[in-house]
Amino acid sequence: MNLSPMADVWLRNSLPLSTDESRQIFHFSNLRNMTPTIVSNTARWIQEMRDLNGASIEPFPHISRLAMRTIIDCAFGHGGLDPTLMHHHLGAAIRAFELYFLSSLLLGKKLTDSLPLPWSRKIHFHTEKVREMVQELISRRRRELEQLPDDAPEREHPSDLLTALLLAGDSEYEMSDKLIIDESVTFLFAGHDTTSNLLSWCLYFLARNPRVVEKLREEGLAILGDESEPGGIRAPTHDEIPQLKYHKHTLYEALRMRPPVPIFDRVAMQDCELRGRKFPKGTVLSPYFMAAHHDARYWNEPMEFRPERFETHDAPRGERRHAYSFTPFSAGPRNCVGQKVRWISCGTLSLSLSTLLRPRSREGPHPERERQEREAEERMRDCQLGVVVSVSVGLTLHSLSCGCD
Repeated sequence: MNLSPMADVWLRNSLPLSTDESRQIFHFSNLRNMTPTIVSNTARWIQEMRDLNGASIEPFPHISRLAMRTIIDCAFGHGGLDPTLMHHHLGAAIRAFELYFLSSLLLGKKLTDSLPLPWSRKIHFHTEKVREMVQELISRRRRELEQLPDDAPEREHPSDLLTALLLAGDSEYEMSDKLIIDESVTFLFAGHDTTSNLLSWCLYFLARNPRVVEKLREEGLAILGDESEPGGIRAPTHDEIPQLKYHKHTLYEALRMRPPVPIFDRVAMQDCELRGRKFPKGTVLSPYFMAAHHDARYWNEPMEFRPERFETHDAPRGERRHAYSFTPFSAGPRNCVGQKVRWISCGTLSLSLSTLLRPRSREGPHPERERQEREAEERMRDCQLGVVVSVSVGLTLHSLSCGCD
């Protein structure tokens, strides 16, 4: 296979693809180093919630700030960047991108990029601010690494993404600052948004399902019970997190019900045919996995929140569920490489939520809210034709349904 010099540099230095397992940032030894950071940030957040003394709050901003602190510490090291300032720039960029995405659908990407739209300028401004902050940190971290001896443990098992990227180069090829910034900012943007959305929806479903909260507490007490700790449950170690199976299934179920990224874009690498319709090479296909997550062919009572369904892989007819009926992190060689970090952080917080929440009967009926939820479920049932694929060719949008099989 012939590669350009830059492609060779990327393949050699890309940590997810590295053949040297010790250099992979998502290798289990490096994830083990991140666990104390995740646990300490979660403990701090839980105490902040307890200090509210039962006051009513909008949970998403609090969870979003927790996700930002945790992602920053894992990506850049504790104290590397100001989480408050990063949260401001990231939030502003995401809000502007929503308008950019809408204008791209209405006007087309080429026309949108050629117009001096205010949200396009905001995206550029805030992302550049983030990149400047990362560039300053890179310069500082390089100086720190130069002072480390060659046999320092930090060189063998870096505990944050930035340090691992800086150490990834060799004498022949060294990763440029631009490439390091690209990798770091991608991890930051993607990791923060998906993690905060997943945890927010998880909290929502737990609040509506006291039975699940009770089972989470039972598992936490059985594995990590400690009367000296607030809530009677201590923080888990890295090796104990996989034992919390019901917590994992609860996160799975929240991902099934409300995946943070319900649709993905993929480019057809060759001419293909879907349900009798032909699409040329280069067509942008957007599989809508949310529909598969709620398809009654693969899930019993798909609109119900039941973590127990993940104890088996059986479909409604007793068959094994299709491999692509549950794809919260996409699938295949281009799935999310950071999902292991997300499992550790979300698993730790879901355990803490089970100590913070107390099962109780639901409040009185809310007819209007329940009516809206029923209508939303009906709309979702209308989508249960399989995986909906949106196809973009120029400015023309098409949609069709195709089953997982």
